[in-house]
Amino acid sequence: MRSGNFEGRIQKDFYGNAIVPFEPVTKKAETASETEVEENPRSRSAKLRAAGKRLDAGLAIKV
Repeated sequence: MRSGNFEGRIQKDFYGNAIVPFEPVTKKAETASETEVEENPRSRSAKLRAAGKRLDAGLAIKV
């Protein structure tokens, strides 16, 4: 059974495998394009990370 994890530590199952409820959609973070930065200077520091929920969210995978 999983409980809340507020410290950011990786949760592991009984066998020591990491419990990962999400899988990444992209390998790297997406950043704003050059035209977006010209139009909106605050977007220079923005990074978009996307993940999809795993169908087998309760299962552990080896990392």
